[in-house]
Amino acid sequence: MAKVFTLGTIKCVLDGGRNRSGNPLGVITPYTVNRFPEQFRTQGTASQSDLTTPDTVVFGAMTGGFGRDRIPALESGDMRNYRRFRDAKADTRWASGIVLPILSQDSTEPSLGQSPAIIGPRDTVTFLGAFYGLFEVAESATSGMFVATHDGTSWDNNKAQLDLTYANKGATFQSGAESTGGTLTITINGVLVATLTHGTDWNGSADAGVQTTNIVNAIIASAAATYVTAEADGTLNAKLTPKAGVWKLAIGGTASGVIKTSPSATIQTGHRLLVHKDKMYALIVDGGTHKVYYTTDGSAWTLATGIGTSLMTAQSAGDNDDAGTLMEIGGELVAVLWHEANNSITFYSSANGTSFSDESVDIITASGVKGVVRYPGPITDDGDKLYVGTQEGLYEVDTALAPWTFIQAYALPSHADNCRSMKLHTDGAVWIPIGVGNNQPTKIIRMMNGGGVRQFLRGFGLDFQDGVPADLYGPIRWLHSQPGMLFASVGGGAAGRNARVICHVDANPDDGEPHWHHMTQHGTADVKIYHVSFDGTRLHYEVRTATATSDSRYMTDAMLKPQHAGSTPRELNGNVDYPEVDGGMPTTGGAFLGVALDAHELSSTNAGDYINVDYDTDDVDWSNLTDMGDILSGTKTLTLASGAGVSATSFATRLNLIRDSGDNTDTPHLHSLELRYEKVPSTLKGFEVQRVDLLASTELNGYGNKPSELLAALEAVRDNAVGQTFQYPGATAVKVRVVPGSWRHELEWNEGGPELAPGDTSAQVAGYVSFRVEARV
Repeated sequence: MAKVFTLGTIKCVLDGGRNRSGNPLGVITPYTVNRFPEQFRTQGTASQSDLTTPDTVVFGAMTGGFGRDRIPALESGDMRNYRRFRDAKADTRWASGIVLPILSQDSTEPSLGQSPAIIGPRDTVTFLGAFYGLFEVAESATSGMFVATHDGTSWDNNKAQLDLTYANKGATFQSGAESTGGTLTITINGVLVATLTHGTDWNGSADAGVQTTNIVNAIIASAAATYVTAEADGTLNAKLTPKAGVWKLAIGGTASGVIKTSPSATIQTGHRLLVHKDKMYALIVDGGTHKVYYTTDGSAWTLATGIGTSLMTAQSAGDNDDAGTLMEIGGELVAVLWHEANNSITFYSSANGTSFSDESVDIITASGVKGVVRYPGPITDDGDKLYVGTQEGLYEVDTALAPWTFIQAYALPSHADNCRSMKLHTDGAVWIPIGVGNNQPTKIIRMMNGGGVRQFLRGFGLDFQDGVPADLYGPIRWLHSQPGMLFASVGGGAAGRNARVICHVDANPDDGEPHWHHMTQHGTADVKIYHVSFDGTRLHYEVRTATATSDSRYMTDAMLKPQHAGSTPRELNGNVDYPEVDGGMPTTGGAFLGVALDAHELSSTNAGDYINVDYDTDDVDWSNLTDMGDILSGTKTLTLASGAGVSATSFATRLNLIRDSGDNTDTPHLHSLELRYEKVPSTLKGFEVQRVDLLASTELNGYGNKPSELLAALEAVRDNAVGQTFQYPGATAVKVRVVPGSWRHELEWNEGGPELAPGDTSAQVAGYVSFRVEARV
């Protein structure tokens, strides 16, 4: 019986002969196609990727920061993707590895006796070796500004008042008939200084002024005289001076008159501290009027003159109204102020730092001064300019001309958070936040001037690549520049949005890509973080707990590498979400076998310092991960299903770093994560066909005695890129293509006929054909 198979529409007959060993000459030999080519390294050092099985993905130090939720299959060979993460609440800034985040600690707030609402620091600055903060007091009967210094853990109580009428917490005595025995108690800073009894220490009178005088005389007798003044309208005023206090007066007993508190100071908000030449300056707004105070010693303050009054309207405690800032340029001090009533930004300058002059230049804007930097213009010899950020974009102000001039350097779609707290960073660029809502990641552009060209470079925010988790959405609220690191507060503006302080590390400036990292996250959503600053050791930030109250916090050793900061207190836990990986084969299933970690400073049990591993597969649900186990000092490898692995096309890992609760300076130190897996493509069949008898096949296919025509038909099948049906008895039909280079023709022609000369086209070529075919899907 002839051995027949089909290739396309051609019926092929195998050679029926046998060799000397009795084995058939015409055979079909099935085999499995190797989907992976052999790899050979000709130079360099062997690495994890050279191992043939299992396959591995190695994540090292995650210095690339946020931006990679899933590694695209097309970019699976780009090693930068294995240094980026989906999310982190650990310190990922360092090439040496990942450690727990620095502990966020509470600064002791300045005390004002009766604990009025305190906001701050609104701004900070280092002056004469001390770190100063500008604070605002805001409650129903108290409003004002003061400056305090930080001693490492607390803002001191030796507050320097800005010589304002700030703490006049008054009391008005209501006239009436008082019964003998009624009492008036007086406390200052929570300490009882006097208890006055009606009929003994003071006497009632229908005249408010007389009553006040009587009470004042009684307080003087109680040795509190230095804090008391009397006014004709019958009001008691206690003026808060340095180290003085907040008054509380109450009447008790059977007296029918009452003492009630009443505010006697305007609303005041703080905006800027600046060191210029030999002085420290503070910009505040007092009842709608901008005021600049200065000091040479940090204690005694003097009001500068020349700034217009009532530029602001509708002041309220805790306002973040972008009222203005201070800047220096060309040796002069400049106040950049929002004239709210006119919807414009106006400028006042001072050569001596004590009196200002109006520069009569106004930039129209809808919502105040968002940020100001001094920066060279694009023409090298043209000097420094003031760059003013507004809701509508960026303006360049030339202060060398008289009068000053300005142009719009960069227009932006109108947004209240455009340019907010923009900063000149130590990389030589101005970093400019772009306003976004609470449902998208923040955006940042960088401006660089020079050589007559102004460049605006996009893509430096948290919208880079895959972006960030939704709880980090929202605008930049503050930027603070330190050499090599740029700190930012971001988000916290809605439910499900938790404000964070993040850090951009200029570790790899050549790749032109962001490297944002986590510093700390506030635990309550819809709470904003404002001012961020650095005192040389500690990173300070202000959590706005309510409209008119805040909590000042700090992190020590914020810029020290972990190996240089062994005593740094750290959080109890932290985590890193590694990007989902598919091994470059997004539709190919496989077995994910487990992980191995390179880590140290681990304990032998999870009662100490250890790393917990969670995972999920295929369209990862980060809210519903599965526990893989713990990495301990003696256990650096975890397997899944006892080494059999879990079936999936993609895999993602979360590493949870956890320290011993007994020592907050401990931390696991994670260097790298190795994910082990095997991708198993669907099996592809191949067939080696030996010796198709062309003459026998010619007759079977109806070509008569013209094997050359059959050969031409087979060659057409061989050269066709479209898959051809291949089937032999007992086998399922498979779509195949002839493997290039496998075709072999054992040539015979005019079998049984006269010999023909070369070139005679009437010759009928016959013989045998051998080849290989392989399925492609």
